[in-house]
Amino acid sequence: FGFSAANSFYDDAIGTDDRHTFGLRRFGKFGKRFTYNTEAFVQIGSTAGKDVFAWAIEGDWNYMFKGKIKPQIGLKVDVLSGDRLNGDNTVQTFNPMFTNPAYFSLAGVIAPVNLTEFHPSFQILIKEKLKLYTEFATFLRTSLNDGVYSPPRFLNRSGTSSNKRFIGNQIGFKLAYEIDHHLSLDFDFSYFIAGDFMEESGESQNMIHLAPTISYKF
Repeated sequence: FGFSAANSFYDDAIGTDDRHTFGLRRFGKFGKRFTYNTEAFVQIGSTAGKDVFAWAIEGDWNYMFKGKIKPQIGLKVDVLSGDRLNGDNTVQTFNPMFTNPAYFSLAGVIAPVNLTEFHPSFQILIKEKLKLYTEFATFLRTSLNDGVYSPPRFLNRSGTSSNKRFIGNQIGFKLAYEIDHHLSLDFDFSYFIAGDFMEESGESQNMIHLAPTISYKF
């Protein structure tokens, strides 16, 4: 993919961002119950006149057990590079380009930039057409010399203000009820618990996000 933006803001570079992203993806099933999706990316180019070399590895694996409630366990692992040295002539901050603001949850607290994430989940069918999904995510800075970013890729906290790696944890659950083929009801809950880095670098209140949704498909 080719990407160009006139105004980009990273911890160690502000200006025009011209990048090329090369990626590989492997996805599919093992048997009837195990699904997988694994992706790897490398970025080269320039940002504000500095050379770019960034990378990302992402995985999403799920297994569904037998049973009436169809229990399913999942694990997401994301490692996205951050800038290793502030003030040099190279930018290692990964640019996720057009990422979904709700990539990790509808709360939209963290962007997939300079991030290492460990994200287990569990899902069951409570009764016909009613699903419960629960998750727990841990967020860490991949590089201690780069900051924390907000969706889609804006610098939120500079990495120069703290040497802590732990950004925070996020707990979430979702109830989804399909009334019929057209109408569905969802209720999302997310609770972000600020970690050491957030506490040292500025405002660090924990955040609750509630999102009831009614959807109609034609």
